[in-house]
Amino acid sequence: GVRVIELSQPENLNSVDLVLAGELSRKLASWEHNPMVSAVVLRGDGGCFCGGADLDWLAGNRDSAPQLYESLADLHLRVATYRKPLVSLASGTVAGGGMGLANTAFSVATPSSVFFHL
Repeated sequence: GVRVIELSQPENLNSVDLVLAGELSRKLASWEHNPMVSAVVLRGDGGCFCGGADLDWLAGNRDSAPQLYESLADLHLRVATYRKPLVSLASGTVAGGGMGLANTAFSVATPSSVFFHL
């Protein structure tokens, strides 16, 4: 069946820290090879898809910045090369590293979608 991943930290624009990046990558990897999973939907809660890297987390974990960026790069590669239908419901803000999460085979934008990358 179809599995759903919902980024559910709207108070920080569903931004991704090192722990979440690893969790997302592991979950996608396990579903990619699970014959019971036919497709995956990625969406954000609270009117925002994903604001990219969690800058507040980075401010308190500066020594972990290289690991976060490497983890995000691995996650973006997994998303871009996923072997099953992967749909991103990119409603609201899609910023920075969130653009990599929206880079799926099927990306759905809404009238409220705002995409930007520096």
